Amino acid sequence: MSIAELSEEEYDAIYETEEVKVDAGYILLCHEGCGMYSILIINTDDKETYGTVWYYDLANDAGIYPLINPTNHRTMSFLDWLEYYVDKTLELDDSDYFSYGELAGMAE
Repeated sequence: MSIAELSEEEYDAIYETEEVKVDAGYILLCHEGCGMYSILIINTDDKETYGTVWYYDLANDAGIYPLINPTNHRTMSFLDWLEYYVDKTLELDDSDYFSYGELAGMAE
């Protein structure tokens, strides 16, 4: 879902909420700074979306996009997300960092 698809009321309800609630259908997994988050979808009628991880960047008007697993080009599951974190963290030097934003996009 991109920000262009949200009504003004939906945008305000999501963006102006300081604390993201489970009632919204997702929970925060991590904060990357500047209003960017990885979120886990926990409440949806779409079975394909349930349990997947998305990139939440409404603060910068970028939208909400699925995180794409670089190995199979499908939306990341929670386990995919966690394994990616571990693998990337092990590769980093003390001064390096990575962003899940590089994986945000559209699944094939």
